[in-house]
Amino acid sequence: MAVLKPVAEEILVNADMFLAGTAASVEHASPLLLHWAYQAATVYGRLIAGTGGAELGPLENMKVKLRVMSRRWMAAEAYLQILEAREMTSMNTSLSAAAVILSPMMAKTTTVCETLV
Repeated sequence: MAVLKPVAEEILVNADMFLAGTAASVEHASPLLLHWAYQAATVYGRLIAGTGGAELGPLENMKVKLRVMSRRWMAAEAYLQILEAREMTSMNTSLSAAAVILSPMMAKTTTVCETLV
């Protein structure tokens, strides 16, 4: 991920300029920007998983850029839906991992409680 972070940061700078109106308008923007924003969003999503949310702002900026671009390109909305699905899958995976970790602890707690009663 460390290798991809500088690339994602460059795309973030571009997104900030685009959203500020200093770059091309939506009507003149290339659809290639959609894929770059999506890829940057996936990098930031992975970084969030590793850092506990420190990269949330940049991820949200990429989503805003995709929402704005969806006025011109329907693929932007599809990318947003893919990102949402990835987030849901990531949350489900995290919850499953937590259940596996907590299950033995819960069994011990139940045994201790039964012993006390």
